[in-house]
Order: sequence, then structure tokens, then C-alpha cells
Amino acid sequence: MKRLRDELPGEYRRMASGEVAKRLVSSLWYEKAGEILVYSAIRSEVDLSAFCERARADGKCLFFPKVQGDTMDFFQVDSERQLCPGAFGVREPRIVGDEQRGAPEEDCGEVYAGRIWNGSASEAPILVPGVAFARAGARIGYGKGYYDRYLAAHEELIPVGICFDAQLVDAVPAEPCDRPMAWIVTERETLRSQ
Repeated sequence: MKRLRDELPGEYRRMASGEVAKRLVSSLWYEKAGEILVYSAIRSEVDLSAFCERARADGKCLFFPKVQGDTMDFFQVDSERQLCPGAFGVREPRIVGDEQRGAPEEDCGEVYAGRIWNGSASEAPILVPGVAFARAGARIGYGKGYYDRYLAAHEELIPVGICFDAQLVDAVPAEPCDRPMAWIVTERETLRSQ
């Protein structure tokens, strides 16, 4: 599935990412969401840049993940300048102490000045990347379990799977403890899976 996604032409991925952004903005949950947990795309994932720009213009608070060891937390980010290459090459919030992690200074943003997401917004949406998604909501990630653990600890979140249509399949293996996505959004459709 990763290879299939990687083989999508770059121009198609850019167009499809724009279509995903339009679908997200027109989603049922978007208007009432004050806080949205998002991600920075790596490799050939759906790029949320256009969505984040629109969400900021609409007054939404955006939170990006930061991996530290086996844990992942989300920090408020007001500007792309507050992101810096971190774990696995993913752009993440830069906080005090990151200077010692070895990322080239020219690739680093401002030192983080926002706040950590603490569950203050009931039913906040979390946009979740993945390798493959089943129409019924199951997800295959990258195998480290960061999102699985985070979703298990934050049941108030509304998980929204983000993928290209090519990543949507009839079924994927899932464990009983895996939390299914409430919604799945591709460039072609928005599915309510629960």
C-alpha cells in the first residue's frame, strides 16, 4: 500500500490533497470544531497544508503531534514556522531543548510558544494518517502504535482517517483494542464509518 501511494503522480497527489481539504472544510464537524488535531505529511501522505491554512483563517486552533520516546503529544502551532524536522523526519512543534536534537538550524522554526492539547475541547477531531483504511473504519498505520495509544487515552476525540482513494480497501486486519475511525476522507468521498 505504501508503494501504491508512492506511485501516485505528484501532480495527482497535490490535486487530491486539495480535494481532501475541501471535503474536510465542508464536513459536519468542521464548523463547530474550535480545536483540531492535525499532522504534517511525510513522503507521499495527503498534504494538509491547504486545510491548515483555511482552518487558521477560520479561527481554528491547530495542534500538531510531537513524538518523544514512546509517547506522542499534540502542541498548538500558530504558524508553519514553529515546525522543525523531528522523529522519523516528520515536521513537528519545536520546543525548548530541541536545539540539542541535531536538526539543522536552517530547517528549524521558532521555539514553540503554544500549549499542549489536554482534552479541553470535547469531541475535538483528530486527523489521522495511515497506510490503508477499511470502509468500516479500521486503519493500518506504520507499526509504532503512536496513534493507537493516543486514541485509547483520549476517547473524547473524533478520529478522522485521511487517505487517498487508492488506500481505501474493503477490509484490513484489526485488533479488538484498535479504535476505528469515525470518518474517512479521501479526494473522492467522505465516509461515516461508525
